[in-house]
Amino acid sequence: EFSAPGGSLEEFGLLVKLADQIRVVVPRLHLADVNIKNPALKFTPKQKVKAKVMTVDPVKRRLTLTLKRSIIRNSTADVTCYEDLKKNQQVTGWVAAIKHFGIIMNFTAKTRGLVH
Repeated sequence: EFSAPGGSLEEFGLLVKLADQIRVVVPRLHLADVNIKNPALKFTPKQKVKAKVMTVDPVKRRLTLTLKRSIIRNSTADVTCYEDLKKNQQVTGWVAAIKHFGIIMNFTAKTRGLVH
C-alpha cells in the first residue's frame, strides 16, 4: 500500500515519482479489474492505493504496478520464473495479445505464456 504525492494521470495510465530518479507506472489497463472510462473520477491526489509490483527495470529506474484486485489478492498471480511452475498448476495472468495461433498471457516479473 502506498500513497502517491505528485502523481499524475496520463493517457497511458498513472505516473508517479516514488523517490529521486525512481518512477512508478500503472498502465491504464491495470488501474482496475474493469475498464475505467474516466480515471480522474476514481483517483485523487495523495490517495492511498494497494498495488502489486509487476516488473522492476533497474536500468530505467522504473517499477510497473497493477491496481487490479484480482491480481493483488491472488497468490496464483505471482509467477516470477518458469522453474517454479508445475504441471496442471493454475495461475492468474492477463491477456497480452490474441494471435491466430493462440493467446499470449502476461504474468508478473515479465514472464509470459502461450495458450492454444
